[in-house]
Amino acid sequence: MRGELTTALRVLVPLARPHRALFLAALACMGILGTATGVYAWMMGPALRFLLSGGAEGLGLAAAWLPFLVHLPAEQVRWAFPLALVGVGVLKGLAYLGQFHAMGMFGQRVGADLRRRLFESLTAWSPLQLSQQREGDLLARFGADVASVELAANYALGGWAREGIQLLVLVAVAFALNWKLALAASLAVPLAAWPAVRLTRSFLRRAREGHARLGTLAAQVQEGVGGVRTLQAFNAQGAELGRFDREAAAQLR
Repeated sequence: MRGELTTALRVLVPLARPHRALFLAALACMGILGTATGVYAWMMGPALRFLLSGGAEGLGLAAAWLPFLVHLPAEQVRWAFPLALVGVGVLKGLAYLGQFHAMGMFGQRVGADLRRRLFESLTAWSPLQLSQQREGDLLARFGADVASVELAANYALGGWAREGIQLLVLVAVAFALNWKLALAASLAVPLAAWPAVRLTRSFLRRAREGHARLGTLAAQVQEGVGGVRTLQAFNAQGAELGRFDREAAAQLR
């Protein structure tokens, strides 16, 4: 597992390097998003106290972030504090939109570079090497395989970085509010992480098998369409369809 991950990173890092500006822009938006999430979580407690008690005396910890609220009359606080919450929420939305757009462009450009590298590699192969490969399998690499890399660069990598930053910020907020309760809650993390890691490894293994089966299906479709006259001449459509059904069932499993 570790060796496969190292190989994948060794292949993907050169493809990602020309587009590092997009990735850094996405990271900047993720940092803003994580900070805004922490501020929002920090302010929600004071917001509840504010709604219950009213006025500046209910602000509590929010005074550390918005000290000017303490000096405002109670009537102004009633609209200023909710407005600040809305402002933080808008900032979160804009930051999320920015990172989503930047990571989307990053993933698409990595996928485009990978397709070009695949085509360049194929054009350098000898006719003998090409004849030893199944055309459907090669075509599947340009479709499903590259799409998987593109999705991984966009959603998996982006989600991992975004959620990781938010998690660190929220953990810091939790310890700042009550370190004893936060420490007690963190003890459950290893118990939740172990089955998640096992499930992820199983999922990745099945996903690789599924992609291999998909390449076999594509190769069979190419062979069937290319030899349709032969199939019809020997009335072998039923046998070919049965073989296709078996491969499709294996891929579905």
